[in-house]
Order: sequence, then C-alpha cells, then structure tokens
Amino acid sequence: MSLATDLSALRAAGAIIHRDREWWRKLVIGATLSLTIVGYPIVEGFQLESIENTQNRFPTPLPRWNALANKAIVGLLAVVIDVFFFFFPLLCIGLLLLCAGFAAVLAGIGGPQLGLLGFVASGLGLGWLMLAWLSSVSPVAKWRFVADGQLETILSSRVVRDVWRQPARNFYLRARLRSFPVYLLPLALLGTAWYSTAWSRWIALLLVWISCAAWLYARLVVVQLYAAATREIQQHEFEALQARLRA
Repeated sequence: MSLATDLSALRAAGAIIHRDREWWRKLVIGATLSLTIVGYPIVEGFQLESIENTQNRFPTPLPRWNALANKAIVGLLAVVIDVFFFFFPLLCIGLLLLCAGFAAVLAGIGGPQLGLLGFVASGLGLGWLMLAWLSSVSPVAKWRFVADGQLETILSSRVVRDVWRQPARNFYLRARLRSFPVYLLPLALLGTAWYSTAWSRWIALLLVWISCAAWLYARLVVVQLYAAATREIQQHEFEALQARLRA
C-alpha cells in the first residue's frame, strides 16, 4: 500500500462526488440541516441513499433533497447503528467505571486515586472510539443494511466477524486509513470554532456550519472508498475461487 496509490484512490472517490454539478449545494443544505437535532437523521438518510445509489451503479450517487420524511425515518435507523457500535459499548464501560468509583468512595479511597480512575475512564473511552472507527464496523453495517434491509442481522456479532475475517479485514482497514485525511478539515474547523467563541459566537457558528459541510463531504467520500473496497474483496474472492477450481 503506497502513498501514491492511497492518494489516487482518495482522488477517485472525490471525483465521483464531483460528478454531480450540484454537489456543493447539497453539502450546504446538509450542513444547515446538521445544525438542528431534527435535521441530523435526515442527513443520515441522505448518506444511506447515496449508498443505495452507489450499489445501483448510478453515475452520480448523490441523491436529491426530496422525500425528507423518508430520509428521516431511514436516517434514524442509521443513528441506531452508530449508537449500537459506538456509544452503547461506551455506556457499558461508563457504568462499570461508575460502579468502581462508588466502590472506591465507599472504601475511603479518594484524591489521586479517583483522579487516576477518571484518567483510565477517559483513556478507555477514547481507545474504544478509535478501535470502533478503525474496525470499519459502522460503515460496513450501513452498507449491509442498505443491501439487505435486515436490521436485526446488522445489530449482531455477524457483521463484526465478517469485517475481521481475512481478506476483508485488510481491504476495509486500507479503506479506513485512506479516509483519514478527509476528516482532518472538519476536525480542524471544529477546533477553531471552539477557540473562536472567545472572539465572536457568530464566527464560531459559521465555522461549525462549514465543518458540518466538510463532515458530510467526508462521509460521502467514505461511501465511495468502501464501495471500492467491497469490489476489491469480491474480485479477490472470485480469483481465489477460480484458483481452487483449477487446482
């Protein structure tokens, strides 16, 4: 896996998004909706519809901003997938550490020991988020959900096993690492917005809005990267099957 190959794959994914002449307007609408609690599921539904268009091999996979109610319903299911794989384990870790904290207080342990417990809790939380992000479980689960429509199968250990089996694991990990650069801009904008609140809240709000647009763009690029990874896995499995048949 060379840097030139990774950059070429990233440019190819972005070029697919740019085929739609209205891509930047769609990002603006998505960013505006993302600023509201009600609009976030609609944006998630927009992403799932782009996955469906990609699976159907549409030349321009970005959907139109219509049928918002349908997008909201489907987007809620996408939120459920993210919560299940990202935040539900965090909740379990938090409950365990909370019980450990109560036990420490009842045992008369305090001061530096409780501070250490808080540090461990933060480390475990960040570690899990990074592991869940690198594992590619969430984007693969959404891809499977759009293809099969069986949420009960998606919210199970089957997706985790499929993601971590070889050779899929290598292809998905490569796609995830290739997606890292597109997340840098929205994260940098959010960090700048945080510090700019001391100067002007309007500037901070503008930066948050731009970061939402950049974040949506990153999610759409990720869809194309995982579409390419899925095709590579299918090609690899087909070649392996041909080799076994010839043997």
